[in-house]
Amino acid sequence: MPSWRQFESTAKALPQYWQIEEHFMEHVTIYGRTSCGFCVRAKHLCESRGIPHTWIDMVAEGLSKDDVADRIGRPVYTVPQILVGQQYIGGSDEFVQYVRAQEAATAN
Repeated sequence: MPSWRQFESTAKALPQYWQIEEHFMEHVTIYGRTSCGFCVRAKHLCESRGIPHTWIDMVAEGLSKDDVADRIGRPVYTVPQILVGQQYIGGSDEFVQYVRAQEAATAN
């Protein structure tokens, strides 16, 4: 499993031009576990970039993958599960790709 430093360096490698007006991205919802490195990576990316987000700790909330599946409307096999507004994004890697695409679109 990758170390926290690898997650942190990935998040820091993203450009810093996030604040256009208020935010270019809708509110992010992350369903995850604090013991999951990919979940923490997604949460840290939001925190480090000032992206408005809600962290839902599945363990603390007593949520199973089936509970999350009911909320997002699709089967859940892994965590994190990430939504931007009502749009399903996927896991941590897909979220990083989404953020990069949003950055590229706002840079042009």
